[in-house]
Amino acid sequence: MPAGMIIRFRPSGPWRFGPSTGERSRTDLTGPSDLLYAAVGEALRWLGEGSLWREAVREAPDPAFRLSSLFLYSGRSLFVPPPASLWPPPASNRLRWRAAQYVPVHLVSELLQQRPLLEERWEIDLRSQCLIAAGTAPPVRVAVRRRAAVDRIAPGSIAPHATACLEFAPNAGVWAVAAFRSASDQEQWEPLLRAAFRLLADEGLGGERRLGWGRAEAVEFQSGPFPKLLSGVFPEEEAGAGYWLLSLFYPAASDEVDWEAGSYALTERGSPGSERVRMAAPGSVLRASRPPRGQWVRLARMEVEPAVRAGFALAVPLPAPSLEEAAA
Repeated sequence: MPAGMIIRFRPSGPWRFGPSTGERSRTDLTGPSDLLYAAVGEALRWLGEGSLWREAVREAPDPAFRLSSLFLYSGRSLFVPPPASLWPPPASNRLRWRAAQYVPVHLVSELLQQRPLLEERWEIDLRSQCLIAAGTAPPVRVAVRRRAAVDRIAPGSIAPHATACLEFAPNAGVWAVAAFRSASDQEQWEPLLRAAFRLLADEGLGGERRLGWGRAEAVEFQSGPFPKLLSGVFPEEEAGAGYWLLSLFYPAASDEVDWEAGSYALTERGSPGSERVRMAAPGSVLRASRPPRGQWVRLARMEVEPAVRAGFALAVPLPAPSLEEAAA
């Protein structure tokens, strides 16, 4: 079983994950994995490890490590998009399970073990779209900060604007997980990644970094075998299983995904003014005879060199019997 590392950012102020539409009045609740790859690559270049990054990750068909998207956490609860093949559970008289887009990772373990969910234990916070324990505070809320740009050349010319951001509860923040290709890759890359994430905590992640957004007062790390690092009941890899994505995924030519089966959603990626590409979204469950790999995607942009986005899969194998029973 490969090794992994959980990274927890404890925010020191607002964060912003701008939607692909570019709207300032909206923010996504999670940061896509291609954003995290780009940020880590830039941090490693600042640390003087740019050539190593290009050789082992940027130009490698099978990178030395894979990164998930950035999700929310509260206390010790890590929120994740639940496997689409297992969610939502049977209808409840009290809760509309479908309204929850993110659930604690330990709840996925309960779904895999086919334990009934006790609805009185849970609440759905519509602002964060998280399923939270009854009586607890949500991890985040969306706020709008208003500012005005002043033209120094033309006095009196003012352009007001509003920008959406995430404001976190005192015990909440943002987390991600990295999975290493092998033990030797972990030995080489874990110290470098820890340094890169600490640098990003100081410099900021996401939008409006010039305003001090996206910074963290502390970064916590937890290492262990992946995926048991997330929850102790996740099984080891098995042939014919479904693979639950915790990242964006763009299939490589060698990937053997059965797109007629599984349960997945597609999302468009691409900044304004660039080509757009569809990727499988986190929470998707893919049917494949072996773990999906993914690849870098080159997107054409107007009058500048192409943009490159990471479409590597970070996936958790799910046991095939559970998937079949869920679909029955």
